Amino acid sequence: MEDALCGAKHITILRPGAIYGPQLHRAVLREWYLVERVARGQRALGLPAGGGQLFHRVALDRVGRAIAASLEYAPTGRWAVNVADPQDLTFGALAALVAGRLSWDWEAEDVAWEDSDHPWNVRHPVLVDTSRLRDVLGVATPEPRQATEEQIDWLWQHRDDIAAFMSED
Repeated sequence: MEDALCGAKHITILRPGAIYGPQLHRAVLREWYLVERVARGQRALGLPAGGGQLFHRVALDRVGRAIAASLEYAPTGRWAVNVADPQDLTFGALAALVAGRLSWDWEAEDVAWEDSDHPWNVRHPVLVDTSRLRDVLGVATPEPRQATEEQIDWLWQHRDDIAAFMSED
């Protein structure tokens, strides 16, 4: 897509990580994988390689701020910027955060890669440089841990609606 836009005189290309936030949309419900397990009372949690998988995420609010800031601060010409949280959680750390927020205890078990199916199931970390987002566009909020906690709380509060939505095909 970026190559198709090469003739444009001014274009800013936003490259978001895995978006999360309080929206009822399949593309922003990755954390639902963990919250749903708690809602169903499933304590067993398979952690391939100890849960060290990392897939760079971004709060929905940060994406909105990046869009607004790019209209005002992006350099002229063709310019790309990665839109992601400045730091992120591994799958295991995210599972621990979900458990803490929801007063839950996982029964974590080491599993083989092929026996695990979760939204962060990558063998190598997926990370991006966010310095342009911060230094050029000036986007520094929201704080990732707080945004993730808000996402967990929202998912829990809306778990019945989300379960119904996810079962629709």
